[in-house]
Amino acid sequence: MKLLILRHAATEPHTQHRKDFDRRLTNEGRDRCYVLRKAFEALRIETVWCSSSVRTKETATLVLNNMQPKPDFLDEMYLATNDDLLQKIWHDAPDGDLFLIGHNPGISYLATYSTGDAIALSTGELICIEFDIKSWNELTQESGIIVDLDHL
Repeated sequence: MKLLILRHAATEPHTQHRKDFDRRLTNEGRDRCYVLRKAFEALRIETVWCSSSVRTKETATLVLNNMQPKPDFLDEMYLATNDDLLQKIWHDAPDGDLFLIGHNPGISYLATYSTGDAIALSTGELICIEFDIKSWNELTQESGIIVDLDHL
């Protein structure tokens, strides 16, 4: 099975006048999403989980471009830690490829945990990790192999 992890695309800077949760993508971030969209057109993904923040929703909408399945926008993925993400995956992920769109540091820690490689995802960066498992509750530390980093 494959785990695809995408850090949301580039966003507006944080200000005192706007909540972090409500930050939107920049033009650069939107452009990055259009590049990623081409890679996703050839993929078949069974499950998409996305943080419910504005920037991750916008990233998902632009990258997936009405592909199926529709993303599940989950409040618990907003600024989730590695442990939060692992618990969610172990207990709730159906069998099949899983695509996560979220935030650092949690998603980078998840990629590091899964592969044993030190990974720090930049905004708009994608990693694809493959596992020789039949169910997500079998995911363990360093059990994944990086299939691709930023290019599918």
